[in-house]
This record gives sequence, structure tokens and C-alpha cells, in this order.
Amino acid sequence: MRDHSHNDYLQGLLSSSLASCITSLGGVQAISAEEWEALAESQNTRLVVLTLSGYSLRCLLALVADGTNATRSMDDDELQELANNLCGTLKRQLSAVFPQLGMSTPNALPVACIAYLQEAEQLMMAVHGVATDGSSLTACLLVLQADDDWAPPAAQLNAPEPEVLGELELF
Repeated sequence: MRDHSHNDYLQGLLSSSLASCITSLGGVQAISAEEWEALAESQNTRLVVLTLSGYSLRCLLALVADGTNATRSMDDDELQELANNLCGTLKRQLSAVFPQLGMSTPNALPVACIAYLQEAEQLMMAVHGVATDGSSLTACLLVLQADDDWAPPAAQLNAPEPEVLGELELF
């Protein structure tokens, strides 16, 4: 499971999911585990966590809104809806490899929980982006369990994500 192509594939999906959820987000960049854990010490930072799970994959998706004025102006419902949208986009992209995934409802947690999320040696990737309004968001995917025999679609490893406009997702 800890193959480099797996990491690259999941990192790419996480980046494209975050970028597609917030159209004004510019320059989504990967961040290190240390930078992710440092968010737990930030002031006025909020954390929303969702789960994605199925027969062959279990993971946590966390969205962190930092303490900038623009990000603080988001109310909790708006942040949870954004996290739900991010998780739904990621779920749709992962369904090519992991069919029958389900997702939880968003759960707001104290930001100090970041330290507990990274306790075990799970596969972890995080991305960060800043929107044009100054809001700063960080998304993290923690893979808790995945079948050892899954493979990223070869055609999607280096292909750019096609842009989809006007698509509705019904629940």
C-alpha cells in the first residue's frame, strides 16, 4: 500500500478535490506532516473531520480553516458544508478504484485532535491552498486501511483532471 505511485495518486486526488471545491483557490500545494501537525498549535483554527469507508478502503479526511480574518468569517455550517463537498468530490474520484464508498457527516472537533489523528503510522498526505479572499484551508487524508492489491489507474497517474462544469450531485 505504501508504494510511491499510490501516494502520488492519492495526493493528486486530494489536491484536485480541494481545488475543485473552492473555485477561487489558488496554488494548492502539498505540505509535510510536520506542517500539518503544527496547525494544532494555531490560534482560532477549526477542524472538521469526515470518514470515507468501504470494503477495501477506510480513511479520514480532515479540513482545517486557519485563523485568518477571511477564514474566521466563515461560520461553522459553511465550513462543514465545504468539508462535505470536499469529501464528496474525493469520494467520486476514488470510486474508480474503490467502488461502494460511503462517507460520514462532517464532525467539528477541537483542533488539538490533529495530534491524535497522526498517532499511528498511516499513509498521510496534506495539501494547503489560499483563496483570493484570503481564506486559508488545509486538507489532510489519512488512509487507515486499504487493500494491498489496489492499483491506481495507469492513465490517471499523470493526466490532468478534466474540468467538469454544471454537474450536480444528488444525495
